[in-house]
Amino acid sequence: MLEEPIKQDFHKQWLERKKIVEEIEKLRKSHLICYITSDRQNRVGSIAADGLRKIYDHLLETKKTDKSDRMDLFIYSRGGASDVPWPLVCAFREFCDEFNVLIPYRAHSAATAIALGADHIAMGPKGELGPIDASMRGPLAPIDELSKKRALVSVEDVRAYFSLAREMAKVREKKGKVKVLELIGKHVHPLILGAVHRQVKQSEYVADRLLNLSRAQFTKKQKKKIVKSLAGGISYHGHAISREEAQKIGLPIQKLSDELERYMWELYLEYEKALELTEPFNPEIEMNRQGVDQFTLKNSILAFVESTTMSDFFVQTIQFIRQRTLPQQVNINLSPRIQWPPQVDPSSPQHQCLVSEILARFKNLLGPKIAEEVQKQIIKQSKADRIVGKILSSGWERLTDIS
Repeated sequence: MLEEPIKQDFHKQWLERKKIVEEIEKLRKSHLICYITSDRQNRVGSIAADGLRKIYDHLLETKKTDKSDRMDLFIYSRGGASDVPWPLVCAFREFCDEFNVLIPYRAHSAATAIALGADHIAMGPKGELGPIDASMRGPLAPIDELSKKRALVSVEDVRAYFSLAREMAKVREKKGKVKVLELIGKHVHPLILGAVHRQVKQSEYVADRLLNLSRAQFTKKQKKKIVKSLAGGISYHGHAISREEAQKIGLPIQKLSDELERYMWELYLEYEKALELTEPFNPEIEMNRQGVDQFTLKNSILAFVESTTMSDFFVQTIQFIRQRTLPQQVNINLSPRIQWPPQVDPSSPQHQCLVSEILARFKNLLGPKIAEEVQKQIIKQSKADRIVGKILSSGWERLTDIS
């Protein structure tokens, strides 16, 4: 549960974004829902089923108002679950006759797949789409030598390996192809390779079905070109497809007025500010700045689903801890010096009671500081191994006009 001052601040920010949303709705004579996921360094959100559930709530609200037969999705995301685009587009189709996607900037991977189901794709000058091939990770994936974790197996990398064998090594015969497959099978588990192949087919199948939902009425040849371009025709998953390139591929790119482009970019900048997308987050830098081994990041937002009726946002509070390895031998240097008055001789029997009393007071006074100094010296001599994050709270919060 958010603290009231934080909640009020978030509500104020939403009302500012809401004004821009209302202007876009007036221009397009539509109802607009925004789906934004963070791509801030170390604070990445993604398209997921829980976001789809929130979108459905917003769609139900539009049914109450019955404002328009046209609905727009304003989206910014680097991607996410490949099984979300189909049900998401189908959900929109249940509530409107015309469904469009507005892309001010990045709409990669799963976000691009969502756009394939739109009647029109309104891309701003900086609008980007991307390939819809996915990456695979699982218990059978190869181990990364550096991180010692399961590595991502990229569809593009597997494709590129076979392309290398075919085009550069000139492997043509069946025997040679089998050898190529056996060689990669020694490094990547065959079941992972099978999953990669299945994912390729799934991406092609979903892309084709999504294009069938669009009112653009593509021919078989046009659909084949689009699917081939996005689900295998680009060898680098991070490639940014501009609106000019998207139009050449055959996607229904809609020309925007200068006023709409301006409002779309203003709305994106509001989300950029709310998610702090231009400010990379590094827990190690923050801990070094504060001189601590433990740091808590509070109320970090990873995703938004918003409309004029309400604001849903996924927020986390996460604690970062720097783990250290103690050295085999710790050298503690504590040498406090006491300057005794000339008339006091600490070695004299007649002054022992006075010296004992002074030392006792000294110990009580400096005890906590000594413990703190010991801890500092131990930390200084300990090797920093890694930083781990522990989620203290995580979930969706909702704001409305009466919040």
